[in-house]
Amino acid sequence: MKEQDAFFRIVGSGLRILAGGIHAVAERIEGLANEGKGTEDVTDMGFGSGPDTEQTEPSRSTKIRVTPEPSPENQAKNATDTVMAVFDKSDGTVGIDRLVTETGLERRKIHNILYRLKKQGKVRNVSKGVYTKW
Repeated sequence: MKEQDAFFRIVGSGLRILAGGIHAVAERIEGLANEGKGTEDVTDMGFGSGPDTEQTEPSRSTKIRVTPEPSPENQAKNATDTVMAVFDKSDGTVGIDRLVTETGLERRKIHNILYRLKKQGKVRNVSKGVYTKW
């Protein structure tokens, strides 16, 4: 019986801690909703704010950052473009070891890219670990 009481106390304590965390998240969400102009208060929608709560402003503001699109000459290449660049400047065949050293990508990523490029018909396998542009 003592073990069961101890278990219930532990579970009850854990649930109180969990409820406190959920309550904190709910307050944060309400604060974010109230920051926007023209938004309704969550408590006005019938959900309520829960017992013993008071509206608090969030400790930091959230701002959306918009990054400008890069110009074509400064546009970063993705991994597939990087691998294809190695094929473009090669004299024919390219091995996986060369792709790893010239691109700096992990071996597994190179294998995945080559698999995708083979499916697209852009490269073909000459022998094990050696590929050529199709």
